Amino acid sequence: MRLLFLHMDFSEIQDQFLVDMVRKTLGCPEQCAHCGAYKDGFQVQDLRVTEAPLNELADILMRAVEGTGKRIKDWLASDITTDVNTEPLQTKGFPDFAELIYGMTNHTSRIIAISHGVRKNVRPMYDQLHAIVDLMQRDVIKNFILTMDFERLKGKIDEKTNEDSYIETLDRLKPALVLPETRITVSLQGTPRPEQPQFIGRVEEMYARIRRRLVEELHWDEETLQRIHVDRRESYTSIGRATTMVSILEAEDCDVIPDAMLVQKIRSKNTPKFRGRIDVFRRVLEGQYLRPGMTYGDTVDPKRWETIFEF
Repeated sequence: MRLLFLHMDFSEIQDQFLVDMVRKTLGCPEQCAHCGAYKDGFQVQDLRVTEAPLNELADILMRAVEGTGKRIKDWLASDITTDVNTEPLQTKGFPDFAELIYGMTNHTSRIIAISHGVRKNVRPMYDQLHAIVDLMQRDVIKNFILTMDFERLKGKIDEKTNEDSYIETLDRLKPALVLPETRITVSLQGTPRPEQPQFIGRVEEMYARIRRRLVEELHWDEETLQRIHVDRRESYTSIGRATTMVSILEAEDCDVIPDAMLVQKIRSKNTPKFRGRIDVFRRVLEGQYLRPGMTYGDTVDPKRWETIFEF
């Protein structure tokens, strides 16, 4: 294992450093028009999911860091995300990944599931969501964030199918929603201009219909509905596909976790000066300055990462 951090001494920053992201997957078939993780439209290689072996991540986590008495896993934050290019419901190894992190840290770190939810009648995604709900019921995952917009499959899913897919997702999450320790968030995402197809007002109207249908068609009660947290993100980061596939007139950066209250809660416990990402494919630990409110854009900007260790 080689130390490669050039601009600062890791021994001096180790107490101000936490790993909050793991890149274990490349590629995503969701084809979201606003995704900042992909810069060249919809290339075939970007749509194919490739997963790194779980044992390689386990090996990295157990590596000892000379002179510290610690292993890499000891720098994992309490709440970890995948890289921003990942859809958990399209990633077969996601449940095992979540269990590995939970187990290897003696239950002090957990994966946050950030997902667009199932697509109506796509059965493998139903099975994957069932596995995630099982992990939530076993306290392995506490946070599920459902991003809600009109951007999947290049924005070409019809409105009724899109709405039905979100209803299906929420209803399948219901067994976890009633647990006191779990948090399920609906992240409403869109742009502020009514003339744009991504207008957030359309998303808010869809969510209002979804809530009504959950009550009228699936017999949800108001108390259960009130347990859903709602986050509103009226902007997109002007990077990746969003710069060309979405007509953005105003853009601002944002955090990787699209739940401002959850981010605030996490950072109230510990806000390090530096954040880290384990890249299992390249077998490196990278670091960058933590800029609150800008972690999404900083994640996809390679110039902001510096390699700390090669394994």
